[in-house]
Amino acid sequence: MKRILLLLSVLLCLSLCSCGVFVDTDTPKSAELSNEYDFYENSVASIRGACNVSPEEADEIFIILVNNCGVDKEISVSSTINAPYSVKYGFKTLSMVLDNKVVSTVSDGDKQLYPVTSDSTESVGKDAETETAAESNTETSVPHRTDSDIVGVSDKDISDIDIYYYGDVKNDVTGNWRYSMTADNIDIENYALSYYKTYFKSDSEIHGIVNFTRKTTSSIRVNGGIMFLDIYDYVDGEEKDAKLMFSGTLLKSYMIYTDNGDIQQIQ
Repeated sequence: MKRILLLLSVLLCLSLCSCGVFVDTDTPKSAELSNEYDFYENSVASIRGACNVSPEEADEIFIILVNNCGVDKEISVSSTINAPYSVKYGFKTLSMVLDNKVVSTVSDGDKQLYPVTSDSTESVGKDAETETAAESNTETSVPHRTDSDIVGVSDKDISDIDIYYYGDVKNDVTGNWRYSMTADNIDIENYALSYYKTYFKSDSEIHGIVNFTRKTTSSIRVNGGIMFLDIYDYVDGEEKDAKLMFSGTLLKSYMIYTDNGDIQQIQ
């Protein structure tokens, strides 16, 4: 009878572990991390399961993701043979490489988040200085237009919302289409100029932004210093196929001037 009870206890424990209900997080840093981050336990459970690391090693991975890579929600880690680990949180997905169970690199698309290199730090500093100077010049040298169809200014920061940039669109024959996704309930025209400065690498690109809350897909293209923003009804799965993208009903159209962000409504 005692053997049966012991066996049942072991099976129950294993069952709870597999369901994520019980996680061994008894490490020197677990109490502090658990108090500071309400998503700590489930996150390290996923890290340990996918990466096959010890509790202490999982803690170090968790700390790097949170402190150095901006992770602020529960983490889900998955792995593919001969490929980096996929770290998902919220609507974002990062790529993580381990070397002997220690984080080697973490990237968000083409941008390396960890470790930060001196070149990228200098580049970021120079870019920030350039943008600040450009914004200052814009404010003083380009007055806002007063036409009756000017409906606002695209002056909100795209980093203030949860948006994930995926990049290339499947079946795109031009090589210039890109797409991003968000679920934030926002008017994309107010963030379009910041999006353009953040994600466009060339004015030959055309970007689609899917908003799952608004159920819309926005097309952004640039020509001659003017952004053309068209907002369509979302078509299910269009972000996965260039043949479907922007095939919904056109809802609104805007021109956005890149010199000062003035938004002019066309439709």
